[in-house]
Amino acid sequence: MSATGQTFKPYAAVFLSRTIYSNDVSSHNSYGVRGGMYYALDRSAYIGAGLVHERQESCDRTVMTDCNETRPEVTLHFRF
Repeated sequence: MSATGQTFKPYAAVFLSRTIYSNDVSSHNSYGVRGGMYYALDRSAYIGAGLVHERQESCDRTVMTDCNETRPEVTLHFRF
């Protein structure tokens, strides 16, 4: 908890991503997990920080050196 009474809220999610390139190139799928913490800036804005781990489906090792990726995530969300 911060000095102003605001709290950090944890988040976790599972996701599936599908990328459609064109008629000549087949679609690409990936899936993964993400997790971290959100902090309320005010009643309608939140900032978050965490980690994402993503795995490429049908990964071609001749094209990609690694089929897994872990990266940081920083987000800013607004509610209307």
